[in-house]
Amino acid sequence: MRIRKFEGYDEKQIYRDIRDELGPDAVILSTKKAKPAGLFATLRKQKVEVTAAYEERLAEAAAPPPPDSERRIEHLNRELNEARAELDRALRYADSLRGGYRDAVISKFYDTLTARGVSPGAARELLDELDAASDTGELSIPFVMKVVMSKIVQTIGPPAPVETYAAKTGEPLVVMFVGSTGVGKTTTIAKLTADFILNKGLRVGLITADTYRIAAVDQLKTYADILGIEVGVAYTAAELSELIETMKPGRDIILVDTAGRPHKNRANMAELKAMAAAAPGALTLLVLSLATQREDMESITRAYGEICDYRLVFTKADETERLGSILDICRATGKRVAYITNGQSVPDDIKVISPDAAAKSLLGLGEV
Repeated sequence: MRIRKFEGYDEKQIYRDIRDELGPDAVILSTKKAKPAGLFATLRKQKVEVTAAYEERLAEAAAPPPPDSERRIEHLNRELNEARAELDRALRYADSLRGGYRDAVISKFYDTLTARGVSPGAARELLDELDAASDTGELSIPFVMKVVMSKIVQTIGPPAPVETYAAKTGEPLVVMFVGSTGVGKTTTIAKLTADFILNKGLRVGLITADTYRIAAVDQLKTYADILGIEVGVAYTAAELSELIETMKPGRDIILVDTAGRPHKNRANMAELKAMAAAAPGALTLLVLSLATQREDMESITRAYGEICDYRLVFTKADETERLGSILDICRATGKRVAYITNGQSVPDDIKVISPDAAAKSLLGLGEV
């Protein structure tokens, strides 16, 4: 009895080769699959090694195999076709990593932006025009950097903090904070209240309509006690309207906390709409957590957009490296950003957003 090994990528074809060369009575001793190695190993097919045993006389009695030259050519053709298919898969995979861009510099920017959480669509919107320009020659990194940063800054737009909307009528400005549960509305209000009182010398009124969570009322009252002001509690839209009118005399600004509303719950959103109607002329700040998935943030902004106009506040920038949602949400909504928060410290961990700093952060050049 003699033993021979056969190798290839198609296990069925190997078995056919064994039958043709050794005859139908050949015995398969083992079949092994070897894991591919190298840069594109995940795209390569596994190589198969089959060990067969046969009696020499049986092999001689089997149908005569084709001449060695023909068998060799057939084998080489199979390997060539497999190599071509493997190369094609590798090139398609490489193109997907580079966003399909030919220019290496633009591809690097695409990878950086998407790694920071910018959606592929938004990244391409920033880079496609540059890719067309690359036909005339390779683009320099400083040039691409300048263009991309300019486009990001333009998309985010000028910051829109509360100070830019100060009332001109002599009445206090009413600012209502809305958003989903757990995004940090109450903490954000506490930070701004401390800043307005301690740093800007404003007379602040506080109202909470978040009566679903007793802890939220207590949390706001704790901050208010420290700052020496009172908190009004509104259980209904009518009570909110009455409280605002009561607080107006002697106040520069009135901040209203609302309950977190699941944006898919129509009843809860209807309640919020009634609350918003009780404060006509109020500036609304929609608070979004950067730890929320981009698709969910887009759904939230659409739902709140049906209720009121708003400006954006992004929270929890310290809890994620993927800050690309800032660009995507500004691009999708056209809304301006007031503030960004990056921690729990009151009042320090909040600041007016800097579009320049945000652009640098999305390119991996610093913190937002």
